[in-house]
Formats: sequence, C-alpha cells, structure tokens
Amino acid sequence: MKFIFSHKLPVSIIISCVITAIGMLVNYIEYTNTNYLKWAFRMPGGECLNENGFGLNVFHTYAMSLEDTNSHHLTFSIISLILSIVVFAAVIFLLLFVIDKILKDR
Repeated sequence: MKFIFSHKLPVSIIISCVITAIGMLVNYIEYTNTNYLKWAFRMPGGECLNENGFGLNVFHTYAMSLEDTNSHHLTFSIISLILSIVVFAAVIFLLLFVIDKILKDR
C-alpha cells in the first residue's frame, strides 16, 4: 500500500488508462448493438447528434424526409481519449493524495 501512495502519478495514469480502456470497450459493444454510445457526452443539433466518450466519436444524421435513411458514423477521437485519461488521472491522483494525507495524520 505504501508503494501506491509513494508513486501517485504513475499509478494514477495506469488506473486511468485501464478505466478508459474499459469505458471504450463498453461504448464500442453498445455501439455495435444499438448504434449509440452508452457513456458519452451528447451534443444535439437539428437533424444530427454527436456523441463523444472514451476516445470514440459517433455522428448520427437523422432523415428529414421519407426517402432518406438515418446514418451513424463511428470514428476514433484522440482528443476524447486524451481528455478521458487526463481527467480520470487527475481525480485518482487527488484521491490518492487526500488518502495519503489522512493516513499520515493518524
């Protein structure tokens, strides 16, 4: 346990990468089943919807006439991936830092 608290940053980044990879896998499986991401930020706009989550981006275009069809386009988003890793690493680092301070004050 002392190792984890003495190496907060590398441990935070590793845990963050694992969480992000699991989130990406869950989102990909959900996309293959439903064409939507399970855990994502959604940005609606008119006849389209953009979803970003854990390194994946899905752009949905909805048909506005009877002869058109809906479309769903999945892409990899490096910005979303990096943002996920950084945010989770920061939260985990802060948690480890606070827990370390609490344990040292005892």
